[in-house]
Amino acid sequence: MPESTLEDLKKLSAVERVRKLREFQEKSKREQEEADKLINQAEHEIETEELAGRVRIPEQKEVDITELFSREETQRPRLEAVAREEINERNVRYFVQEAYEGLKEAMQMGEEVSKAVLDELGEKLNRARKYFAKTDEDIRSIVATIGVAYKMRKEQHEES
Repeated sequence: MPESTLEDLKKLSAVERVRKLREFQEKSKREQEEADKLINQAEHEIETEELAGRVRIPEQKEVDITELFSREETQRPRLEAVAREEINERNVRYFVQEAYEGLKEAMQMGEEVSKAVLDELGEKLNRARKYFAKTDEDIRSIVATIGVAYKMRKEQHEES
């Protein structure tokens, strides 16, 4: 409080002095609350800026809509990739599941699958049944997948 105001307050009556001091106290309290509010906002802004500085913004690349709907890109390679995959004790369930899903998808889409791919899948599935199947569920899955591959081979390659 400035000295001139203090001198003026001393000249006032006690009741008037108390009223003025309370007004001053309220004004100081409001200013303190406003200052606290501004400090909190500034701290929040600082945190947000720091976080924004640490977050890496992903690069944007052009999207070619024709790639999204290209049948060759999305459908064809699945069975060929599965047929090339090595089969062993650790991946037998994954191999059978991928082969089954790929064959089923190809049949539903009316997609032609090469005889070589179907033969390779058949050989690997027979090997899986003979050497890697541990449970009845494994055997059923392998036999079902062999059945789908056989049906597809018969429909697509024995008609000619």
